[in-house]
Parts: sequence; structure tokens; C-alpha cells
Amino acid sequence: GIDENDSGFLNKVRTSVIIDRAIGLLGLFVLSLIGGIFCCRFLIKSKFTFVFFAIAFCIISLFCVLFSRNLQELIKNCLSCNSKIIVRMKAVFENITEASLSYRKNYAVLVHAILLSIYSNLCVVIYFYLLAKSIHVQIPFLMLLIFVPIIEFISAAPISIGGIGIRDAAVVMFFATAGVPAPEALSV
Repeated sequence: GIDENDSGFLNKVRTSVIIDRAIGLLGLFVLSLIGGIFCCRFLIKSKFTFVFFAIAFCIISLFCVLFSRNLQELIKNCLSCNSKIIVRMKAVFENITEASLSYRKNYAVLVHAILLSIYSNLCVVIYFYLLAKSIHVQIPFLMLLIFVPIIEFISAAPISIGGIGIRDAAVVMFFATAGVPAPEALSV
């Protein structure tokens, strides 16, 4: 069994989950970026351009911090206060950076994990596309490559249980920009 008193083991579990989530975000971002490249005319005219680039900036920043020793040292120096919360945050940050360094030493595992993330997220986009086609909702696949990753990212926010309501509102909002009426968007 798992010894709950083994803080080293629990820290490794936590950090592996965080790295897994970060790699999942990267997979979402890559798909959205591919869609954005092929639908750049739509993206430039869209009111969601800021959202797209804000999310892209956050994900790129996260990976820069995870895999850059210089940025990690800078953040550790900023967390040099002795308050309980800062000390705890620094310990968590050090565990995460330690886990990211183990991935940095093994690029094959990192690339494999990223490719699996892209593949699994692509399956979600295909699911949305096939579902939309099955109920005669016309939305281009490339737009789904932009929308679905952002919708999944937004619905992952811990605002409601399982993203209920958040996902629905995001689908309606994003699909409306492609000319899909709200009732049809909710059906997807």
C-alpha cells in the first residue's frame, strides 16, 4: 500500500500529475495552433484572438518555467521570504522543477508523452466533428481545431463540477462565431 507519511513519494505523485497536466495543455495548444495557422484569416477577424493568444502565452510560459533552469532559479529567489505559505509554495515549486528536470534528461519520454497528448486531444476534436456532422451542424474541422482545445481548457477551470455549464457556455460562445445557432451548438 501507499504510506501516507512518505512525503517524498507523495511529492513525486503530485509532481507527476502536474507534469502530466502541463503536457496535456501543450497537446491542446499544439492542436489549437495548427487550427489557428490554417484559419488565420478567421482568427484575425475574431473577437477571440486575445483569448487564443493569452492561453498560448500562458502555456508557453509554463513550459519555459518548467524546462529553464535560469527561470527556475529566478522564481526560487523571488520565493525567498520566510512566511509559511511562501515556504510551502517554494517546496512545491522545487518538487515540480525536479520532476521536470527528470523529463528534460529523457527527451524520448517527453516527446512520446506530448505526441500521445496531441493524439488524444485530436480524438476529442474528431468526436466533436463527427457529432456535429451527425446532427447536421455545419462547422469546419479546422475551426474545431481552434475551438475545442480552448473549450476544453476553459471547462477544466475549477469553477463547477466537471465543467458543467462552463463547457456548454463556451461551446455556444465559440460556435456562434462560426455561425452556429445556440440550440444546435448545445446539441453538440
